[in-house]
Amino acid sequence: MKSLILTIYCLFYFSIMHGQTFLPTYQSPDNGTSSKYFLSEKNYLNGDTNWIHQREETFFWDGSGYNSEGVYIYFTYDSILEYGKYDRLYIINSNTNDTINRSNYWYDEQKRVKTFIYETFDTLITGYKKQHRVKYYYDEFGNDTLLLFEKWDELNGTWKNDLCNKRKFNDQNYLLEDVSLQWIGNYWIKLSGNKYEYIMSNICSCPDTMYKYKWNYNKSGWDNYNIKYWTYNDSLVPVEYAFKLWDPDAGKYINYERFTDLEYENWPGCDKLDHSYKQQLTVFLRQRWYGEWINYLFFNGEYDSLGGYSYTYEKYNNNLWVNFEKYELRFNALGNPVFQLRHQWHNDQWEIYLGDTSIYYFDDSRLVSRLYNPWDTTENSWVKYAKFEYSDFLWYLGSEVHENAKNIDSCNVKIIPNPARDDLIVVLLDQSISITKIELISSSGQAVLCNIIKKPNQTKIHVKIPEKLNGIYFVKTTFENAAVCINKVILR
Repeated sequence: MKSLILTIYCLFYFSIMHGQTFLPTYQSPDNGTSSKYFLSEKNYLNGDTNWIHQREETFFWDGSGYNSEGVYIYFTYDSILEYGKYDRLYIINSNTNDTINRSNYWYDEQKRVKTFIYETFDTLITGYKKQHRVKYYYDEFGNDTLLLFEKWDELNGTWKNDLCNKRKFNDQNYLLEDVSLQWIGNYWIKLSGNKYEYIMSNICSCPDTMYKYKWNYNKSGWDNYNIKYWTYNDSLVPVEYAFKLWDPDAGKYINYERFTDLEYENWPGCDKLDHSYKQQLTVFLRQRWYGEWINYLFFNGEYDSLGGYSYTYEKYNNNLWVNFEKYELRFNALGNPVFQLRHQWHNDQWEIYLGDTSIYYFDDSRLVSRLYNPWDTTENSWVKYAKFEYSDFLWYLGSEVHENAKNIDSCNVKIIPNPARDDLIVVLLDQSISITKIELISSSGQAVLCNIIKKPNQTKIHVKIPEKLNGIYFVKTTFENAAVCINKVILR
């Protein structure tokens, strides 16, 4: 059972989290059956050109060169053209170009994934066979409170319950319960989970005490697990938290460890504190309980503006603090990991025992490849391991406003589809300026249509769309003051 859950979760984690963020797949009013047009609600003002790859392939070093692992990933963007906002993810055989499987995504109006379906390609029927579906449900805070995993019943042609993950939150957005369940016949059984109770007694409504319970599958009930205590200073910033563990033999909670002398990089204040807060501690002293609190580790860390950080641990040994471990993780300005290094103190010096580095190669502003080199502890050097190649690029505009367009509120342009005449209507909302040019640009950056507007002060302009155009395009409107507005349009 555990291996099944792990397999499904690993598959879904890669497919769902590969792009990290999500936007909705918008539906046209008639589901695209008659209208050739569909518009997103977002205007793109001209700024830096951005590129997103559709193809991604991994190659491994064999001692003499890089060889493909035999498959590549292909992403399609049918509704939202931004990195990671793909509608489909295909796994394709590199040698035969045959599809092995695909993952499909649908999104809600709040730009969150609502449904995910995984399918495999069946060569016997020359089509896709449904395998798994995940449905997402959210609360008013945006937390996913229910992930419903379903499997396809081929015999009956319907989806059937399989697994689910349920989470509950209180009105302060603190996590109360997180459980995993499995569908057995006609009812759910609880496999595992955690439950939390909070005591809020200080004036800032931060928790003083949290009780954590773990689900015991064998006895079908909750077991005591631990208690966490916080201590605050006069500014209502926590300066210590400590844990007690449940001792089933003694039938009581006993001291385990505490973190004291806390200093923060990012303490948000109690009014903004909830389960989503990820503490960034710069200093703490960690102690273990042996009838009294005994020093164990001292932590010193720092964080940079790109999301990277580093820390050093000292360990208490024979009444002395000695170097123990240090770690560093860094990203480049684009958010890509550059390197991570983990050292241990050995023979009076720091020695790397874990590390990797990535080297990025660009063609203009397009990321075309990445070399991944781990650290070899035997050779004490970086070694070649893998190369990732990116291709089949799409083009889209950034959200920076052109300096001449700063005084134009959302460009004051509205695009209206007119399928009856196979054209688009460009409506100018600000009559104090004039449109001088309207272009239709493909996702590859090529202008497929250019209309020079000779008559000034037109408030409504019809743009005839060439036949056989399909996919994502941009309507680029140029004004008399050289300001530019970009609206995305999807042609069906």
